[in-house]
Amino acid sequence: MQIEIKNGSLDLNMNLVIDNYRKENEVLFNFIMEVDNYLFNLERELKKTNPKDIDAYIIASFVQIHTSYQSLIILLERGLYDDSQIILRSLFEKIIKCLFVIDDGTNINYLKQETNKNQKNLLEFIIKNKELFNESFVNDCSEKAKELKKIIIKNSKGKALKKITIMEMCQKLRKNEMYFIYKFLCSYTHNDLSIVANKIIFQIIIL
Repeated sequence: MQIEIKNGSLDLNMNLVIDNYRKENEVLFNFIMEVDNYLFNLERELKKTNPKDIDAYIIASFVQIHTSYQSLIILLERGLYDDSQIILRSLFEKIIKCLFVIDDGTNINYLKQETNKNQKNLLEFIIKNKELFNESFVNDCSEKAKELKKIIIKNSKGKALKKITIMEMCQKLRKNEMYFIYKFLCSYTHNDLSIVANKIIFQIIIL
């Protein structure tokens, strides 16, 4: 489907296409809306006084998963299939990590360490390329990097935790099928040649 850009927005005729698509697939869209309403109801019940790190992570993840679900539907009904698969990959990653923490609360330490290390690496990149930024900003980044190093050492009790991959998470959860789907969807995110090849094969089949 070709979508024309008009005045910085999608062609308004797309609204007619979407309305027609929803009518033709009424049963499917009724189910989609039922799931969406169910997720909204769950969100309303996600209340916790003085939440722990694990509680906050699970609640935040659930809200992100719901948002990704809505984004996925919006893209799909506009014919943006490839873009929707990027969102779907992100949704699967959020679900896997959330299940990983629910399965064992101590697993959140792996995710916290990953976040801290990624932030530290970014700060160290800024410090290494300080000529690109103003001096006060670089100094702030330097202090923050030192704080993160201390936090990483403290959280790991002096020994760095081994980075755990999505594949290892799925294996621990006994959800290998989820990793298979996640890995396939990664091709869309990185725009691998496999996606181009699949499209060529599909075109050959229908011709």
